[in-house]
Amino acid sequence: MLTIADTEHAQDMSMAKDIAETLFQHYHGYLWAVNVRGGVAVIKCLNVSSNYGYVLKYTEIKDDAGVRKKDVIRAGGEILERAGLNRGERVLGSKTQAVDGIAKYNPIVMR
Repeated sequence: MLTIADTEHAQDMSMAKDIAETLFQHYHGYLWAVNVRGGVAVIKCLNVSSNYGYVLKYTEIKDDAGVRKKDVIRAGGEILERAGLNRGERVLGSKTQAVDGIAKYNPIVMR
C-alpha cells in the first residue's frame, strides 16, 4: 500500500489518514495522495497525475464519517473514470492515455 498524507495541522493527520485508507480499500492498487490544508482535502491519484486532483471542502466532511466516506469514494471514482481507468481494483499494466476535462493531458506520474 502506498498512500501519502500531508497536513497543515497535526490534528488533520487523522482526517488525511482516514481518507487515504478509504481510497486504498475501495480502489486497491492505485497510488493515492491526500493533502489537508487551507480548509480543503485534495485527493490525487498518482497513476493519473500529480498535478490534478479532486477537492473536498473540509467543513463539509469533517464532522460526519459516513458523509466523508461517501464523498471520498465518489471523488476517487471520478478521478479514475475521467482517466479511463477501472473503478475498483487496479488492472495491472493499465495506463492513462487521456483525461476528460484536461486539455493536452501530459502525464507527470509515478507508475
